[in-house]
Amino acid sequence: MNVPDPDRTEPQIQDEDTGFAIAPALRSVEEEFAGQAASFARLKHRDQAFRRLVAYYTSLSHNIGAMESGLEPASAEFLAMLKNQHSQTRDEISAALAQTPLY
Repeated sequence: MNVPDPDRTEPQIQDEDTGFAIAPALRSVEEEFAGQAASFARLKHRDQAFRRLVAYYTSLSHNIGAMESGLEPASAEFLAMLKNQHSQTRDEISAALAQTPLY
C-alpha cells in the first residue's frame, strides 16, 4: 500500500481496488475542445487516425500528470519535451477539427 509523502503538497488519489496511487491527468481532450463537442464526437467516430491522435494526447496527459505530481520520476528536460509534444498534438487535433465539416 502506498504511504503518503508528508512533503507532498498535492493530495494523492488512490485506486480503491488496488490501493496504488493514481496520477492526476491534465484536462481531458474532451474538456480542451468542449466548444466543439459535436465535431469532436463525429470525427472520433469516423476517423481512425483522429482516434489514435486523441489516444496519444490522453497518454501524454497522464504521463505529464504523473511526472508533475512526483509519482513518476523524470528530468526537467524530458518533461519539457513531453509538454512540447502535448502542445503539438493539441494543435493537430485543433487543425483536424477546423477541417471537419459542420454537417
